[in-house]
Amino acid sequence: MLKVSFSDRAVPTKGTLVLPVFDEASLGDKGAELNSNTNGLLVDFMDRRDFAGAVGSMQTITKPAGVAYDEILLVGFGDKDKLTPLALEENGGRIMARLSDLGIKEAVMVMDLPDHTPFEAPEIAARIGFGGVLRDYRFDKYKTDHGKKSDDDKKAQKDKTEKRLEKLKIITTGMASAKKLFAEYEGVAKGVHIARDLVSEPANELYPATYAKRCKE
Repeated sequence: MLKVSFSDRAVPTKGTLVLPVFDEASLGDKGAELNSNTNGLLVDFMDRRDFAGAVGSMQTITKPAGVAYDEILLVGFGDKDKLTPLALEENGGRIMARLSDLGIKEAVMVMDLPDHTPFEAPEIAARIGFGGVLRDYRFDKYKTDHGKKSDDDKKAQKDKTEKRLEKLKIITTGMASAKKLFAEYEGVAKGVHIARDLVSEPANELYPATYAKRCKE
């Protein structure tokens, strides 16, 4: 399961950075700083891609000039006044999926938020982490490499399985509050994963006796 952590330390200057963008391509303080350090690259990139920060939209900048990041993932959060818990969790899931598709195993997200959002930074951070953990689910208990597959097909399947974000660190104010909230959400996510496992089991493996045994565990 995705490991989510929280920090209030300085934002790392290398690796993969996830940056929130709000309506009308609005950047926070960190985004504005990065845009300045890259001679306007972020704003120019968003303009060329018609990226306005609509909720759920994403763009990836690879090896941006002027900074040492491998990637900067821009994530649209839409109108700050219309943020909802579900929208935050869905964006967490999208971040998990996009970074996994890119083959990235570790990333840092900064809570670069505008003023007067409906939720405080710790809750936003915790719900994003919650959404990422919920998205990080596969039921591959019975999958094998057996069958008439070519070596290329087997390699492609292995690569797909191994392409998964493993660690997401979220830089936020109120780190202690974010950790406390996320601990509650993570417990819910673990329960959801167990439920998904149970409904995915074939009938010859999960029947009343084995179901009762699993419940006791």
